[in-house]
Amino acid sequence: MAKPSILCLHGEGCSAEILAIQTRALRLALPQFEFHFVDAPFASPAGPGILPFFEPPYYSWIKQDSASPGADARVVRSFLEKPLALGNFNGVLAFSQGCRVATGLLRDAVLKKGLEFGVFLSGTYPPLCLDGDCATCYLFRDQGLQLGGAVTTKQPLRWDHGDLVAVPSLHIHASRDPFLRYNRLLLGRCFDADTSWLIEIEGDHQIPNNRGDVDALRLALLEIWEELKSVDDLRFHGVKDCKVNGSIVVRELEVVDSN
Repeated sequence: MAKPSILCLHGEGCSAEILAIQTRALRLALPQFEFHFVDAPFASPAGPGILPFFEPPYYSWIKQDSASPGADARVVRSFLEKPLALGNFNGVLAFSQGCRVATGLLRDAVLKKGLEFGVFLSGTYPPLCLDGDCATCYLFRDQGLQLGGAVTTKQPLRWDHGDLVAVPSLHIHASRDPFLRYNRLLLGRCFDADTSWLIEIEGDHQIPNNRGDVDALRLALLEIWEELKSVDDLRFHGVKDCKVNGSIVVRELEVVDSN
């Protein structure tokens, strides 16, 4: 029987090859799944944390300061259509800027077909609307937000481009992530709380790679997948908020020793 397949979307100024390296610990912990990586369509400078560790080329999903963000969003949509049509993916995993694309993907009535879950690692905000019709979802400045944590006097708008993402989603937030505010905005404004899991870890803006954090993600994703395969109407009944403390995963009504 074929393994469930996950489409993986890298962050800003990164690449499919780099994300494959960054997620090695996660992939080794989850041999039940197949992971497939794609490059974003736009060439770009190296993103945060890439230099001096990884050589070019680098790609991004979003052109900062673009004169035609709607057209760029449609390029991303067209770019993803082929792997989605050929890949028969069960879920999507994304990091940082890739989470903005993955959020839009899970809201697209056509592209999301077959996608049963999402994994969002330090996702930034706002999401990318892949039909190109929602300009306020495209860049930080469109909602009065600036990178680095500063917020203008203009209040950020709620993402009103359709319903909340309702497929099961797993979100990883790191305590020292400079974009933690945007991680929380993405989760709080774009996802149905009844089908969302949150794991909070100690760390910066990076892919989880220590044993405790990786095992927390593994346990949560496997439980999501088992629930998907065992019930028709998936509801998590409130058991969805996770706090990682060393190698212990503490969840409502339950403590799991990951050793």
